[in-house]
Amino acid sequence: ATANVFGEAWGNSKYMVTRPLTLKALIRICAILSEKDPDPTGRVKRWVERMQPWAEMRGEFKAEVFADSFPAKGSVERMTRVQKDLAKAIGL
Repeated sequence: ATANVFGEAWGNSKYMVTRPLTLKALIRICAILSEKDPDPTGRVKRWVERMQPWAEMRGEFKAEVFADSFPAKGSVERMTRVQKDLAKAIGL
């Protein structure tokens, strides 16, 4: 679902979407979503719809602006910031 939403940014070295820090934040969000939406039938479609606000955030994940988009003192704080911003965007 996240690959569908992030589109061209997914797996693209010019973006931070598939870097470990962001993936950790995404995994944490997906764990919360799976608790709220435990039925696997049609889950990808439902999640793609729910995660659509992330498509608008794609530019914030460009490698050149990532640190400015998610300001933090270190990687743990930045991962938490990414997680909170992504969760907020989808109403979690």
